[in-house]
Amino acid sequence: MTAVHTEEIDTILKLLQDSIYARTLPATLPEPFNSNSALKQFYSDIVELRAFILAIAQGDFSTSPGIKGYLAGALKTLQAGLKHLTWQTKMIAQGDFSHRVDFMGEFSEAFNTMVDQLDASVRELNRTNQDLLREIEERKKTEAALRESEEKYKQLSITDPLTGLFNRRHFYELAATEFDRSSRHLRPIALIIYDLDSFKDINDTFGHVAGDAALQHIAVLSGNEVRKIDILARYGGEEFICLLPETGLQKAALVAERMRQAIESNPLQQQGQAIAVTASFGVAAVEKSIEAQESYMSHIQAIIKQADEALYQAKGLGKNRVIAAPAN
Repeated sequence: MTAVHTEEIDTILKLLQDSIYARTLPATLPEPFNSNSALKQFYSDIVELRAFILAIAQGDFSTSPGIKGYLAGALKTLQAGLKHLTWQTKMIAQGDFSHRVDFMGEFSEAFNTMVDQLDASVRELNRTNQDLLREIEERKKTEAALRESEEKYKQLSITDPLTGLFNRRHFYELAATEFDRSSRHLRPIALIIYDLDSFKDINDTFGHVAGDAALQHIAVLSGNEVRKIDILARYGGEEFICLLPETGLQKAALVAERMRQAIESNPLQQQGQAIAVTASFGVAAVEKSIEAQESYMSHIQAIIKQADEALYQAKGLGKNRVIAAPAN
């Protein structure tokens, strides 16, 4: 072998080695090798194969080399597998755990095990979430039932169970607030107190069931004649009380008269029998300013006393009538 041939072989070997080790390669063979068509084609195939391998290594699966052969075919198979693996991974990331890998040996086993574990974890998480959602729903129902129970208890604590009106204790609470407002804004306030006439006779003649029905009857009829801002309550026994904010004595007496007429003109119907029912009314009012105090109970008691005295006058004058006390 001549020295020239040795140099040529060394040059070719250097190019082949560079195709494996070097970062860059010349696009074509140097002269005189470029004139050799077989060597030129072989070198071109090496350059293309090298570019294909580098593209796969960088995650670019879009290239497709034109070369053929065993090595190129193996690399294309690898490219297709990696491309499919990339798609499978995307599907798994979207929550589809039905994909498995079967072309990469130990990696396939590890990958499939990971997917199985992810699938199991997500299923367990979903079950936990469902349990949590059910628990939250149960808690919401419990809280709603508790609020409803609290509201019912509150209503029971402020309501007279027979008539459905406010009870005496709650009346005083509301009245204190209204007297305070009346004092601050220098506004009139009135009170009506009334009770069923001859209530004992109804109980004795028709029974206590009829007596209870009569009290309920009066509560409904008188309630129809008052405003939403008025405070109507059962004061005790057969006695009722109504506080009328923003109302003077004359208007309060008219309200009491409407109540009286409604009760008189609507007999109680009990077991097919009409029972005549009447009531007597006492009215009082504070039309001047109230001096502010820590408690307005003395003012409330004073106006109740005046209305109560007027009520007794109505009873003494023959019942079924309205008497108004002198205005303050």
